[in-house]
Amino acid sequence: MNGLIRSAISFPIAVGAVVLAMVIFGVASLRTIPIQLTPDIDRPILQVRVNWPGASPQDVERDIVLRLERELSSLSGVQSIESTSRRGSARVTPDLRGRHRHGQCPGETIGAIIAGV
Repeated sequence: MNGLIRSAISFPIAVGAVVLAMVIFGVASLRTIPIQLTPDIDRPILQVRVNWPGASPQDVERDIVLRLERELSSLSGVQSIESTSRRGSARVTPDLRGRHRHGQCPGETIGAIIAGV
C-alpha cells in the first residue's frame, strides 16, 4: 500500500491522467447505456368530439356530455372519464385501461357512443 501512495505522490501527472481517463470512459458509457426511468407506454386512447355550433357550454354538457358519460361509464373496464365542454363543442375521453389492443375499438364501445348521442 505504501508503494502505491509513494508512486501517486511521485507521479501526480500520471494519477491525473488515469482519473481523467476514468471520467471520460464513464461519461461515454453513460451516453451509450439504454436506460429509461419512465418507459414509453402506448395506451389506446378513445376520444369523442362533438360539435354543436352556437350552443352554450351548459347546453352541451347537459344534452350531450352527461349522456355520453352515463353510457360510457356503464361499460366494463372504464376506469375514469374526462370531459370538457366549451361553447359549441365538447370532448369526452374515457380511460379504457387494459381493455383493448392498440388500434381496436370494439362494437360495444361504439354502440355506447351512438346510444349516448
